[in-house]
Amino acid sequence: MIKKFIFLLFLSINLSARVKVICKDTDNGKKRSLIDRHVNNSRTMRDLDELAEFYNLNKFIQLSKKIKFYDKLIQYPELTIFAPTDSLIDDLDIDEKSAQDIENFFNSLIVHGRYFSTDLPISLDSLANKKINPSKLEFVITDLKFKNGVLHIISYIENYHDDGKL
Repeated sequence: MIKKFIFLLFLSINLSARVKVICKDTDNGKKRSLIDRHVNNSRTMRDLDELAEFYNLNKFIQLSKKIKFYDKLIQYPELTIFAPTDSLIDDLDIDEKSAQDIENFFNSLIVHGRYFSTDLPISLDSLANKKINPSKLEFVITDLKFKNGVLHIISYIENYHDDGKL
């Protein structure tokens, strides 16, 4: 028997919209939520936690809080963060490293200043005093603004070495 679905889209417009898509199975009358997300057309979020929740950067935030790095992050006035996806953190076994190695890894992906994808230079100096070459990164989403900077989500780092070279 082919199930029939009715999709309902609810939008409430204010400073940010909440999109909720509910699927109703007409055979048994049950409703289930398929999508329940906040959408903000300006792509400006209040803080890193909100970005992490929305874009599934859970391990980046959890690890940065675990090693007490998160507090340091939110104190800088202007940053550009190349935030690794959870799968990149898994691929590089970052969560199995020491607190100092995790901090070095994160510092190697953060630079002073706000750099949007349209104005990224060939090379940037990271907080770890390492060079970041944006052409060696695979970007998933770019130009996410937050309180004190810009966040770019990356899923791959070409030729990443444990010594922090990018």
